[in-house]
Amino acid sequence: MNLHYDNYLTRKYPLLYRDRHSSVHTTAMCWGFSCGDGWFNIINTLSQILSEPYLRAETEYKCGIERGTLAPEEIERRRLRMEILKENHPVAVQVKEKFGGLRFYADNVTPEMDYYIRFAEWQASNTCEVCGDRGSLRTGNWLRTLCGKHEQERMQNANR
Repeated sequence: MNLHYDNYLTRKYPLLYRDRHSSVHTTAMCWGFSCGDGWFNIINTLSQILSEPYLRAETEYKCGIERGTLAPEEIERRRLRMEILKENHPVAVQVKEKFGGLRFYADNVTPEMDYYIRFAEWQASNTCEVCGDRGSLRTGNWLRTLCGKHEQERMQNANR
């Protein structure tokens, strides 16, 4: 995935991708998002879903402070809720293409979150990894999920 998309995801979802620049000894996220740009929208949507509980709590907390209408006890309750959600927030371990499909590995996921991850992987299996158009699994020296145009380009490059 290009650097612009990589930076966008790591900045928008800092808790989910908090290990993005960590050591190779602790995470595979050190290699970044090892897939094509065509899957960016799928990964972005999944990241939003996985981060939603914390993002909502953070917004409620900030709005409560900005308005100045909440009792100190309510502000503290919201802060504590946000801290608990932060501690239990999922963390991406690896995001990559493998055998033509998206693989999204994360720790700290609930069964519901795991369902969304599997759904995103299924969506990617029908989406061109290069451009994001409708695609299908293509065989050859390397399995890829591509649209007709990018499969044709791949075949032309293979014949050179």
